[in-house]
Amino acid sequence: VKEEAKTDEQKPQPLSTTPTNSAEVEEVTVAKSAPPTTTVQSSVLVRFWNTTKEHATHYWDGMKLLAVEVRGSARLSKKIFRGEALTRRERHQLKRTVGDLFRLVPFAVFVIIPFMEILLPVAIYFFPGMMPSTFETIDKKKESCETLSRRPSFII
Repeated sequence: VKEEAKTDEQKPQPLSTTPTNSAEVEEVTVAKSAPPTTTVQSSVLVRFWNTTKEHATHYWDGMKLLAVEVRGSARLSKKIFRGEALTRRERHQLKRTVGDLFRLVPFAVFVIIPFMEILLPVAIYFFPGMMPSTFETIDKKKESCETLSRRPSFII
């Protein structure tokens, strides 16, 4: 008997041809015309989750790469303190890493404060050199290399 009651509740009720008042008509119309929103919401959530995961992975990889460069630069600074000369490549790496560490301070503000990373593209638009070099994407690196190759050699 209980199973029959459950199946009766699940069956849609037929509409009467002559409604008694307009409130019944509105309720029935709303119930019949409501679109399924769960698929739209789930696709938005999945896209948001994938984007968030992608950005978190990018920042994590950038931090690991920066840590590796800091270790290498610490070794280079020890070499300087011992009185040894640095090669041009080593000097360039040390200069780049120290610059990245100074750029990391304002960048860390955007990462640490919740939802502040929404404004990161605006800040990068106004201050393009703000991002540490280890956090650049491959496309951005290619773009900067192309920009450098188009400049006359006496400016570089």
